[in-house]
Amino acid sequence: IIRREVFLRPSALDGDGRGVDGDGGGATPPAVYASSWWSETEMTKFMPERESSMWANLRTQHVELYREIRMVYCGHSAELEEVFQAKGPFWGRHYIFWNGGEPITIVYEVFNPSLVDVLGPLEA
Repeated sequence: IIRREVFLRPSALDGDGRGVDGDGGGATPPAVYASSWWSETEMTKFMPERESSMWANLRTQHVELYREIRMVYCGHSAELEEVFQAKGPFWGRHYIFWNGGEPITIVYEVFNPSLVDVLGPLEA
């Protein structure tokens, strides 16, 4: 099993495949922390450009995906507060990506709470 951890900066969320940072360092706090787990076979097949984002790799190959969200989380993390430069709680989720009826990876994501500055406030 291969584990891939990245911090996604706003430019990566624009879909251009840039802004991926392995250690969370940088001038702009990351918008998302993401970790994924791959078999070596699936990593080789779906992630040929390992320095690019997962989305850039999958989009280039025109991979059809089904996302099965398994769990949504809300919690606290001193480490993420430091990296995100924001206080928790943090929302996260994990899901499985399927292709052709077969699972290709499990993804865990945690979102920077400052995204509300871009997306707007949460209202019930």
